[in-house]
Amino acid sequence: MDAVKLPITENKVGIGLLHLNVSETIRLYTTDTASNPYDSISFRRIESGSNKGKLDFKTTRLGNRLKPYILSEGDSDADGEDHRNMGLIHFVPELTFRVIEQTAAGFTILINEETFETSFISIDPENDLRKNNNSDELFFNPNFIDSKISSWFYYESWEQAIKRAWYIDYEDEKLFDQPFGTNLKTDVDLHQADSVAGNWIRVIDPHKRGQKNAPHGWVQWRDTDKILVHIVLNGGYE
Repeated sequence: MDAVKLPITENKVGIGLLHLNVSETIRLYTTDTASNPYDSISFRRIESGSNKGKLDFKTTRLGNRLKPYILSEGDSDADGEDHRNMGLIHFVPELTFRVIEQTAAGFTILINEETFETSFISIDPENDLRKNNNSDELFFNPNFIDSKISSWFYYESWEQAIKRAWYIDYEDEKLFDQPFGTNLKTDVDLHQADSVAGNWIRVIDPHKRGQKNAPHGWVQWRDTDKILVHIVLNGGYE
């Protein structure tokens, strides 16, 4: 089968992240005006061997061109048991795409983080996790999905993702006292964000979040076409 030609975006940062369930087949369209999907992503639980319990991601045409923001097979049954014995959890599979554009009908997503090829995913607004969630609508962790439906999706802007991130990693010399200010040297662990101001984020000591006059600094998180920090969303599990 011939390789499908996909649009390439010039917007390399995007507007946020789209997290998808991994129980329902996801149909992929070349654009938001395409009538028929060119491919789909389906999921199969591995039933035997050392990888028993992990999730296998299947496509017909994309193959190794499927390179989303996050693609994790999750724990095998054996790894999950080991993690629980360590006081952790059985980590679930994850599928997350960078969003280039959002419309009423769905999302244009970055299907390949290396080539910047895009695809369109059609969604039903009624499947928004926020409408089917019994907990805080701004809380998201794929390991703790509290949903009334299996075919959920969850979109979050970069601002929301940054402010809920477990850890913002950056080079020490990139920490400033204010945007475009003076380099800030500190021994305080300033690696969570509490606010976003344009291309800059304010990073704080997570143990003093919400305290008046708590230590803080500023880091530039993006430029025109690149994210400049490493955003660890869920405690480093992804």
